[in-house]
Amino acid sequence: MGFFAVASILIVIVVAALIAGRWAKSARLVAAATALLLLGYTAMNSFVTLDHREVGIQTALGRYISTMNTGGIHYKSPWSSVEKFDQTIQTVDLQGISVSFSDGGGVEGIEEIGGGKGVINATVRWQMSRDEDGARLLWERYRTFESVSASLVERTARDAVINIANSYPAATAIISQREIASQVKTEIEKSLDPYGVVVDSVSIPAIDLDGSTQAAVDRLFTTQQDIKRAQNEQRRAEIDAETTKLREAEGALTPAANQRYCLEIVNSWDVAANGPLPATFNCAMTGTGEQPSIIVDGGQGSEDSPSPAPSAPSSGGDED
Repeated sequence: MGFFAVASILIVIVVAALIAGRWAKSARLVAAATALLLLGYTAMNSFVTLDHREVGIQTALGRYISTMNTGGIHYKSPWSSVEKFDQTIQTVDLQGISVSFSDGGGVEGIEEIGGGKGVINATVRWQMSRDEDGARLLWERYRTFESVSASLVERTARDAVINIANSYPAATAIISQREIASQVKTEIEKSLDPYGVVVDSVSIPAIDLDGSTQAAVDRLFTTQQDIKRAQNEQRRAEIDAETTKLREAEGALTPAANQRYCLEIVNSWDVAANGPLPATFNCAMTGTGEQPSIIVDGGQGSEDSPSPAPSAPSSGGDED
C-alpha cells in the first residue's frame, strides 16, 4: 500500500477521533496515538539504505527525482520510492545463437566456401557505472534492474554476435574466436555507453558449424594442406638442385674427389663391426671421364656409390 494511501487513512482516523473527542476522552487518546503513528510511518519512509555496490533511483508518481550513487543511508521524500540497481559485475550467457556466415573472403589465397550456418555460444560480463545520466536513462526506459539485464544487455549482445559473425566466412570464423569476441565487445560498448553500462569482457568459447558447412571446411583445409605440401616439395627440390650445382662448382663430385672419399672409407673401415672388405674392392677408377666408377667386388660402382656403406666408421684398421 502506498504512502499516500496509508497516510490518508491515518489522517481520517485522527480527524474522526478529534471530532468524537468532544464527547469521549478515549477518542482524544485514539487521535493522539494515530497522529504519533502517522509521524512514525512518515519517518520510516523518509530514509533508505543502499549497499556500496548499489545505485538508487528515486522516483515519485512515475517521475524521476534523483540518483543516489553512494552507499549508506539516504534521505528521501516519504512519498517517493527507490529502485535499486546492482553495480556488481553481471554475467550474461548467450547459448545457441544461430548465424549465417559470409560468402566472401578466403584462407591464404584459397577460394572460400560460400555461406554456411553455425551456432555460437558467448559470455558477456558487464556492470553499471555510477553515471547519473546513464542511470536515469536506464530507469526511464526499463524501470527495473532485471529488465536492464534481459531487455537491454542480453538483446544488444546477441545482436552484436550475429552482426559480427555473419561478416566472417565459416572457415575463417572457427579460427578467429578471439578476434570476433573483441569486435563484439566494441560494438556492445558503443550501444550501451549512453546508459552508463560498462562491458568488462566478451568471450566466445565455441563456434559449431552444421554438418554440411563443417564438411566443406574440412575439404578446404585438406586442399590447403595439399598445396602447402606441394610447395614444400618444390622448394626442397630447388634447394637440392642448387646444392648439386654448388658441389659441382667446388669439385666435390669430380673423379678425384670420389676417389679420396673411397680411400677415407677404406682407412676408417671397422673390421670388427663390418667384417673384412671384399677382396676385389679397390679405389681404382674405371669407366669414361664423364661416368667414372669404382671397382667393387669385381664389378663397377657408380659415381655416387663408390663402396658399400659401412655401418659404423671408427679409427680401426686397414683392409684384411
